[in-house]
Amino acid sequence: MRQFIPFLIAALCIFASPAFAQVYSNCTVSGGEIQTSGATTECYSNQGEMRIKMYEIHLCEGAVTYANYPEKCEAIFTSASGVNVDLGDGNLAANLGSSISIPEGSYSNAIILIDENINLKGTYEFDRAMKGSSNVADKTCWTISGTKENSYTAMADIPTDCGPNPAPDWLLRRYNIMFDVRIMAPSAAIENLTNSTGTYHMYAGQTPTTITTTADADYLIGIQEFDPPVRISPTTKNISVDFLVTNMFHLKTSTSSVPADCATGGANGCLMWVVPKGFEFKVETE
Repeated sequence: MRQFIPFLIAALCIFASPAFAQVYSNCTVSGGEIQTSGATTECYSNQGEMRIKMYEIHLCEGAVTYANYPEKCEAIFTSASGVNVDLGDGNLAANLGSSISIPEGSYSNAIILIDENINLKGTYEFDRAMKGSSNVADKTCWTISGTKENSYTAMADIPTDCGPNPAPDWLLRRYNIMFDVRIMAPSAAIENLTNSTGTYHMYAGQTPTTITTTADADYLIGIQEFDPPVRISPTTKNISVDFLVTNMFHLKTSTSSVPADCATGGANGCLMWVVPKGFEFKVETE
């Protein structure tokens, strides 16, 4: 028997340890200011919002792969053009439909398909003055419209700014390929990560069912296994998809001599970037 159930998406503060390996520490905050030290500080912050474009969400009764999920799973959300979903710390992101129809059963896996572009916006307070694209030194810095690159040769290229009047805007991070910190190398498949929900896999997709071989992905595909499985029964009231945003914002400050104005001796001269650490989700029923 099929059940018609309300469906929503939400941002959740904490539901598990991040699926992406913890390369850096979470930011140390004192008196509302992010603490910095040495020539470079890299850490994970709670502060910020993420914007993802959602294409598909599926629930599956058994193990699946990125190649066969359309045939083996029940779609609970699809959009050919995608729907933008804004995720902030603890805030409801979007209600993508009044209800869905899904057969009763026990679902042990979920699949999510999103765009390879993830946007981030945020404002940050530091324990010392920083600089951004306008070369103004201030403890308050924020993201501006732009694309995160691996390095910058001019101050105007840095996708952040600092000053007394913050005006945060969306900063774009393209995940044409992913980076697996376990092997310290680019990879189109990051598999067998674990969190409190179960085992997690992530892929850079050339199409919704194939992974990229050219480091030019158009999609990100996530597979989450659930232990225990998600149960759909006649008493199920709703289904929610929750995204982790706690400590998912990776920021870097640096006194690198490129650009030259970032070199300020022992101080952290520039806020070089703030980018999403990745994405992680789970499905719950009530």
